[in-house]
Amino acid sequence: MSIKNLEFSTIAPPKVSRNAMNTKTRARSKFIAAVVNQIGAVEAAISGKSFVVTKMRRTTDEDGSHRQVSHDVQVRPWWFLQGDVFYLAPKYANQPLTLGANKSKPTVVCGKSLSDVAATLNTVKAAAEAGELDDVLEAQAITARKRMTKK
Repeated sequence: MSIKNLEFSTIAPPKVSRNAMNTKTRARSKFIAAVVNQIGAVEAAISGKSFVVTKMRRTTDEDGSHRQVSHDVQVRPWWFLQGDVFYLAPKYANQPLTLGANKSKPTVVCGKSLSDVAATLNTVKAAAEAGELDDVLEAQAITARKRMTKK
C-alpha cells in the first residue's frame, strides 16, 4: 500500500475545546466524579483503609523540559461527625453547595454510621445524574469561574 492510493479531502477536523460541552453538563460531570470519590473514601473509611486518588501534574526538569508525573492525593471528606450524628456538606469548586430549597441549611443529616453517609452520597449522585441539581451546579460553576479569572 502506498500513499498514492489514499483518498484525500479538504474537510478539517472539528475543534475540540472546553466550550464543546455546555456549563450544566460539565458541572454535572465534575460533581458526579467528586461524589464518586467521596463514596470511595467512605467505603475505605468503613473498611479502615485510606483512600487516595492518582492525579497527573506537569513538572519542569532542570534542563527545562516538561513532563507529566502522577502523584497521589488524599480526598478531603465532605462528611463530619457532630455529637453522634454524621453530616454531609457537599462542595463544588471547593465551596459549600446548598442542595435543598432552604439556603440557610447547607448540610445534610446522614445518620449515626458511615454506611448512612454512603447511602446519602448515593442519593445525591442519583439526583445529580437525573439533572435535579443542574441549576445549583451551573450557578456555582459560573461563580467559581468568575472567582478564578484574572481581573
